[in-house]
Amino acid sequence: ILATHSLEDLTDESVSQLLCWLVGSNADVAIKIAEQKQEPLKDDSGCTLLHYAAKLDHSDAVDLLLANKADADAADKDGKRPYQHADGLIYRKLRRRLRKAIDEQKYAVLYAEGTVIPDVMKVCFIGSEGTGKTTLMEAVKRGWIEWLFFANENKADNPWCEQERTAGINVLSVNIPGVGRLSLWDYAGQRQFHKTHGLFFSGSNAFFILVVSLVRGKERRMCSDKELKDEAQYWLSFLRASLDPDVIPTVLMVASRGDCHPNGQRVLQHVVDYMCELFKGKINISEVCFVLDCRKSNSPQMIQLKKFLGDVKKQFMQSGARYPRLCLPVVSKLLPSLRKRQVDPFMETPALVHAIEREACPGQDKKIVEKVIDFVHDTGEVIRVRDVTG
Repeated sequence: ILATHSLEDLTDESVSQLLCWLVGSNADVAIKIAEQKQEPLKDDSGCTLLHYAAKLDHSDAVDLLLANKADADAADKDGKRPYQHADGLIYRKLRRRLRKAIDEQKYAVLYAEGTVIPDVMKVCFIGSEGTGKTTLMEAVKRGWIEWLFFANENKADNPWCEQERTAGINVLSVNIPGVGRLSLWDYAGQRQFHKTHGLFFSGSNAFFILVVSLVRGKERRMCSDKELKDEAQYWLSFLRASLDPDVIPTVLMVASRGDCHPNGQRVLQHVVDYMCELFKGKINISEVCFVLDCRKSNSPQMIQLKKFLGDVKKQFMQSGARYPRLCLPVVSKLLPSLRKRQVDPFMETPALVHAIEREACPGQDKKIVEKVIDFVHDTGEVIRVRDVTG
C-alpha cells in the first residue's frame, strides 16, 4: 500500500487492519513513509486514512493521524470531510474532535503565516472634568454632513456646547474620511472615576490626547501657567504609573477654549516644552500641540488635528503592536457569539479567556489566547478589565 501510495480496491476490513497496524509499534515508520509524498494516501473516491478512521470509529488512529498533521479538512470526491463520515449518535464525540481539529489546524497555519497590525487606532481622551474632552471627541468623529446640520455650532444654543458629563468611559468605533478606523475612548474627568481608569489603559496601539482648558469656570478666568503645568503633570504622571514599565505611551496635548485666550498657542507650547523635558524617556510627548474651540468641527485647527491623527495612524500601522494573523478569524467568530448572548463588553481577564477558548479558539496555547485578548481590547471590540492586586 505504501509503495503504490494508494488505497484503491481495499475493503473496510483491510483498511481497519492497516489502521490497527499504524497504531502499533510501526506507526512512526509508516507515517514517515506516507509523508514522503505531498498527497496523502487516498482511495478512488478520494477518502484518506483519516476519512476511514472516522468512518470506522477508530479513535486511536484518529489521534495518531492528527498528531502527524493529517489534514482534518481534506475533502473526498463528494466534498465530505472526515468528520462527516463519523455519522450517527455513537460517533458524536469523535465528530466533535475532528471538527475542532479543523479550526486548530487553520489557526496553526495562520499563526505560522506571520503577524498583522489591526487597521484601527485607539485614541484615548484624558483630562480633568469640564475641559471639553467629550465635545472634542464628538467634533473629531463628526463628518461634513453632520457639520452642515450644526452650522450654528458657535452659538450659545448649540446642543454640542454643553455636553453631559461622561460617567466612567465612553467607547465609540468610527471611520473618519482621510483618517480611517478609530476606536475613540472618552475617560471621565471626575475624580471618583480616576482610580478605575488605570484598569483600562493600554499602551499597545493606543494614542493619548491630553485635553486641558485655557479658562476656568463660567466667568472664564484665564488659567495661569502654573495651573496648566500642574494639571498636565498630574495626568501624565497618572498615565505613566498606570502602564507597564516597558510601554512608552505617545501623547498629544490639546488646549480647549482657544477662542477665550488671546495667547493660547504660546501658553500651551510653553507647557508642552516643559512636560517634554520633565517626562523625557518616560512618555513620548508630541512637540506639536493644538489650541481649539472644541465646538467647531470644521475649523482650520480641527482639520489640521484630523490630518495629524491620520499621519499618526500611518506610523502606527508601520511600527505598532503586531498580532498573530489568526486573531482575525478568531475575533470574527467570537464577537457575533458574544453579541448573540448579550455579553457585557466589559470583561475581566478570566471571563474573556473562557469566552475565547469556548467560542472561537479551542485548544490553543495560552500565549495565543493572550494575544487575542490584547487584540480585541486594543481595537475596542471588548474592553478588558486588567487584574490588580493589593
